[in-house]
Amino acid sequence: HDHRYHVTIVRDISERKQAEIALRDSEERFRTLATNAPVGIFQTDREGRCIYVNSTWCRLAGRPPQDALGSGWMDAVHPDDRLRVSRRWSVCFERSEACKMDYRLRHRDGIVYWIASHAVPLPGSDGHRGYIGTITDITERQAAQRALEASEERYALVTRATNDAIWDINLLTGDVWWNESYDQLWGIRPPETNQSLDWWFDHIHPDDVERVQDSFNGAVHGTANVWRCGYRYHRTGGECADVLDQAYITRDAGGKATRILSAMADITELKHREQQLAGLAR
Repeated sequence: HDHRYHVTIVRDISERKQAEIALRDSEERFRTLATNAPVGIFQTDREGRCIYVNSTWCRLAGRPPQDALGSGWMDAVHPDDRLRVSRRWSVCFERSEACKMDYRLRHRDGIVYWIASHAVPLPGSDGHRGYIGTITDITERQAAQRALEASEERYALVTRATNDAIWDINLLTGDVWWNESYDQLWGIRPPETNQSLDWWFDHIHPDDVERVQDSFNGAVHGTANVWRCGYRYHRTGGECADVLDQAYITRDAGGKATRILSAMADITELKHREQQLAGLAR
């Protein structure tokens, strides 16, 4: 008899199907996120070659996605930053470390953007299997920082150029700052720590201090932005100088004083001349 047998092999592939579905879902979530993200997103392979950039990256660089592939993304980096960026990227890549840095990205039409870049390695079975990262437009933040630095530099130059003793108090923290002229005018070095207005009041002539305190506190708790007061101030050695103190008071939206910047001018000689003229007039 001719006996024929049929062997049927049944394999359960439900786990594989589930894994495939999970992978598709994950990739779809990534594409949705990358397409709509307000930051530039990029990905590299395990050799460091760019294999993906999203639309925000393309918008900042002014280049189509294919121009970024491989090492093409480096063409969008400002020429003055390329060497620094390349070196930093190479070090982090070799060490499988996160890579954070700020640099300039030059749009194809010439516009320059400051960006903050942050990339992390994707874990693999034997090291990393590439990097994924973001770039964030920080142009406005950089411009604000440069403006602040320029303002602080001008402020420092002005305080050095003037002969007046400049003091600056943050009323929210109690911190007081004095310029170099203070020591030169009065022969007294302000304390480097634990500075407060009490230290300033302690050097005002005893016959003037109550009047100055009342005037100052009235200005702080009032509504005016300018305070002006004359008084006698102790120099080193015990002698007193005639001072004209003029301050500008900064207030918050509610009118509360938050900061005072003042200049103490030594008017001792001017006072003496006024007294001499008054004596001659009599």
